[in-house]
Amino acid sequence: MKICQPLPEPRTSHLMIYQEPYIFVIGGYLERNIPTKTCLKFHTKKKIWESISDITFAQQLIEPCGIAIKGFLYVFDTAGKANLPRIHRYSIELNLWIEVLIQQKNKMISIPPSLSCSIYQTKEDEVIIFSGSNLPGSPRGYYYTYNVISEELGEIVTDDSLEQTKKDKQGNQNYIDSQVIYSGLKDRKVKMFRKLEKKWMELELTPENVIVSDFGCCSRKR
Repeated sequence: MKICQPLPEPRTSHLMIYQEPYIFVIGGYLERNIPTKTCLKFHTKKKIWESISDITFAQQLIEPCGIAIKGFLYVFDTAGKANLPRIHRYSIELNLWIEVLIQQKNKMISIPPSLSCSIYQTKEDEVIIFSGSNLPGSPRGYYYTYNVISEELGEIVTDDSLEQTKKDKQGNQNYIDSQVIYSGLKDRKVKMFRKLEKKWMELELTPENVIVSDFGCCSRKR
């Protein structure tokens, strides 16, 4: 077994995205709480780290969310004071960042700021973004969609039953074909979001339908 190289420099509050065979590490804070725009990738087979282009045009990425789709990384800066998130797209093949300018196509939409949002792919070219930690003046819970081809945002939907989807020490998030799951082990309940109906359901965990481990939980039943 080949030993992995350590992360070249320790950092916190960074974004990690997996696109085979790489794990990408984007932004975050270095030692002494210094923000960084540097980005890295880790080859999961060769077990080596490499630098990639810095995300230089972002003023400061604070707990962004991101996803890989069709050879590109999409990074959403959702904590800014503007009425829309800033979206940064990275070409894995070209090692090139660009900012996707969405303001003109979405000028009638306003998205409240939020930290640690969660993002999932729901269609071939579409993702759904769930709000994370509430910021002053923001709704308690909401979600919206983004199409990577048309570069259009869907209308924001406020959902009182959607609480923070931010990961904590006693919960985890996972994505399966028909639903997005957030499991909070504090109250022994799993929240399921059905993509097509855009509807939340709740399952109470019992010994009969759940496996619990140090890493979270996994339901036996669908």
